Amino acid sequence: FDMDGTLLDSMGCWQHLGEAYLLSRGIAPERDLDQALAAMSMRESAVWMKKNYGLQEDPERIVADILKSVEERYRMQAPLKPGVRKFLDKCRAERIPMCVVTATPKRYAVPALKRQGVLELFQFVLDCEELPGGKHRPDVYDQASTRLGVPTEFCVVFEDAAHAQQTASRAGYYVIGVDDLSEKIPVADRLAFCDRFIYSFEELSLRDGVLTGGEYGNQGSAETF
Repeated sequence: FDMDGTLLDSMGCWQHLGEAYLLSRGIAPERDLDQALAAMSMRESAVWMKKNYGLQEDPERIVADILKSVEERYRMQAPLKPGVRKFLDKCRAERIPMCVVTATPKRYAVPALKRQGVLELFQFVLDCEELPGGKHRPDVYDQASTRLGVPTEFCVVFEDAAHAQQTASRAGYYVIGVDDLSEKIPVADRLAFCDRFIYSFEELSLRDGVLTGGEYGNQGSAETF
């Protein structure tokens, strides 16, 4: 399972960070600040804000303070998406091995999952800091399937992001796309890389290893775990 936008309604944890940082310093941000920072890395954003807002802190300190606020958001503002807990409990009851594969550093992911009471349902949490390329390469999924002891063709990947769905699909995984408002690519286009697509985990039913519910994509209709 992916985490942000799939298991957790947590994409907001990464939004308006520059604005929040400036406000915490008593500085009014410009209206289009998010747009100005959108294509920058976090350090580049820190350098830009220091220059444009006359901040006294060095970029490294700015980044550290912003990341601290992200950590706090994950602790306090990252609820499970509807139907997730019930579905995970059902998978656990049917002894289906599960893990989390996330681009979010484990120092944020683990406390967030623990706070929601689902951390113990997973064999492990794997973050993309452990492998180069993130979810633009299949390495992170291959590592997860190896650690689970489950061959690729029997692994199901739940992802909300189009690029991750595409990566997993091309690597031979059964992909269930999960809708999230943060993903701007139309569902019709994402279906090309999804075996199945859901708007909520409440659509899914699992009984004796057979999964039903959701909308079929263009890759097939395998149903048995």
